[in-house]
Amino acid sequence: RNVRGRINEQGFDSVFSDVKTMLQGMDIAVANLEGTFTTNPSVTLGVKDAPLKFTFDPALAPLLKQTGFTLFGLANNHSYNFGAAGLTSTRDYLMKAGLSYYGDPDNESQISTVVTVRGVRIGFVGFHEYSEKNLDNVFAEITRLRPMVDFLIVSPHWGVEYAPTQSAFQVKVGHAFIDRGADAVVSASPHVVQPIEV
Repeated sequence: RNVRGRINEQGFDSVFSDVKTMLQGMDIAVANLEGTFTTNPSVTLGVKDAPLKFTFDPALAPLLKQTGFTLFGLANNHSYNFGAAGLTSTRDYLMKAGLSYYGDPDNESQISTVVTVRGVRIGFVGFHEYSEKNLDNVFAEITRLRPMVDFLIVSPHWGVEYAPTQSAFQVKVGHAFIDRGADAVVSASPHVVQPIEV
């Protein structure tokens, strides 16, 4: 959990220079943002066995834009680390930096966005399994967006951490996302690469 410490000591590029090289020339770069942009002090920096409660320096948002990121998913278990105010702050700092976002930790509001890349409309829908709320909102959003986009991607935050295989829930709901019109389900959370199904 020492990323912030390294950035403070060695600079932003010490962490992101290779990423920037990788993203050069990309039309779109999407990432899962597991934490918040707030002015709150870090509760993890330099703390042994610190709580998994993350806030990022708002000055880093424009640097992520310069690195090549364009879009961040917020449907995850860290978007509420500093409460609803922290989520609002995160959205505000992303917008000020010219970055887009989608997803909500409760699957309630702003769960999707549409990005046009070289004339192709791509829809993104977030889903946070661990909130155990509002799966129907996600299904409804897939149905709503399907006729409006050329490609539709659902990005769930789900699965058992460090499990090498997907859960029965992931299979069932992943298939339901596809059946309702998603072209791809690209997920995060387990911290390991799980199987790919076509």
